[in-house]
Amino acid sequence: SLEIGSNTFIPGFEDALVGMKSGEEKDVTLTFPENYQAEHLAGQEVVFKVKVNEIKSKQLPALNDDFAKEVNQKDIDSLDALKAKFETDILADKAKKAEDDYNNALLTRVVESSTLEVPSVLVDDETQTMLEDFANRLQQQGFSLKQYTEITGQTEDDLRAQMRIDAEGKVKVRLVLDAVAKAENITVTHEEIDNEYKTIAETYQMDLERVKQLAPEGTIAYDLRLRKAYDVIRESNQ
Repeated sequence: SLEIGSNTFIPGFEDALVGMKSGEEKDVTLTFPENYQAEHLAGQEVVFKVKVNEIKSKQLPALNDDFAKEVNQKDIDSLDALKAKFETDILADKAKKAEDDYNNALLTRVVESSTLEVPSVLVDDETQTMLEDFANRLQQQGFSLKQYTEITGQTEDDLRAQMRIDAEGKVKVRLVLDAVAKAENITVTHEEIDNEYKTIAETYQMDLERVKQLAPEGTIAYDLRLRKAYDVIRESNQ
């Protein structure tokens, strides 16, 4: 399903659907933005074959204190309080984006200066993971990987080759961080692992034991170790 106005897909897709009727079909020709997050799609022109199965309308509630209470957010009992929370969340998102941009730029600089060899088998595994993630995202949008390749005129091997470039970068980042962790004798305590489990459970509102089932202790320890290694890199570049 697709909600008009949600902007969940590339610019122009939703606009092309406005005015269509239930049962109607049409071809929509669009070009992925040059800065699209999946680099192998950036700038690509594609033709989407669209069919509208049904149309539903959404009735929006009145924006008042009753609406704010129904949102069921902790300590929110009025519309003003809800607006204040939204403003705080927006500022937090902007701060996080700035932090992420800095982290990515720093890691890119460190990786580019590294002479570490990247094993092909690790790149192969990462490429396969990226391809599977991409297929899952397509499925959420109502497309299969086969349909996508037919629309774009690419083969799965073409996609794999394009993704391999990004995969190599990701693997190299992990190898660099792992090398720093070894050089600095970085370790992770059981207490740190337990605290990370609790943080994940609270963040995603999941049962603690369920989190432990989904994320093995070794995976948590590895992620924490690399995170500490990055902290060392960041401190040395301040």
